[in-house]
Amino acid sequence: CGIDGRLGHSDGEEACLVPEQIGKELFGGAAVFMVACGGTYTVALTKGGGVWTWGLGVLGHGDTQRKLVPTRVPPEHFGGAVAATVSAGAMHTIVGTVEGDLFTWGRGKHGRLGLGDEEDSLVPSSLARDKLGGYKAVMVAVGFNHSLALTACGALWAWGDGCSGRLGVGDRNQRLTPTLVGADET
Repeated sequence: CGIDGRLGHSDGEEACLVPEQIGKELFGGAAVFMVACGGTYTVALTKGGGVWTWGLGVLGHGDTQRKLVPTRVPPEHFGGAVAATVSAGAMHTIVGTVEGDLFTWGRGKHGRLGLGDEEDSLVPSSLARDKLGGYKAVMVAVGFNHSLALTACGALWAWGDGCSGRLGVGDRNQRLTPTLVGADET
C-alpha cells in the first residue's frame, strides 16, 4: 500500500504490486544497509550513519507531515552519532548507534519511548545508557506499544505496555523506563 508515501515513490500511489527500486540518489548517493517498516512509515539507515524516513506519522523531523520520498532526519538530532540498527513499530522508532546509544521518537503512550513519561517526541531523544545498566545497546526491537533492547553484556531490557505480560517482567504493568528482564538470573 503506497498511500501517504509509505513506499517512498514520489507518486504516492495506492498500491505497487511488484517491487520497484528506490534509487541511491534519493539517499544522497549513500547505500542503504538496513530498513524497518512501521505502521504507516518506513525508516532506512545508510552507510555513513544517515537515518531516512518516509510515509505518515512521527518521522523524526519535528512535525507530523507526510513525506512522499525518503527524507533525511537531521544528523544533529543524533548528536553526531552514527546509526547502526533500527526498529520501527506502529507509532514509534528506536535507532541504536555504533557507540551503543539509543535514540527514540514517536508516540509516547504507555511509556513506549522509555523516557520516563508518556509524552510524544517529534524528534529523536536520547535514551540514556544509565537506563540500561550503563551498558551499550547492541540490538533493539519495537512492538506496537512496547520496546526491547539487548545490551553488550547479554541483558534484556523492556519498557512500555505490559498488557498480557509482554514485557516478561512477571506482571502486566506498564513501565515508563527500561526494566531488566529476568533480573534474578542476571
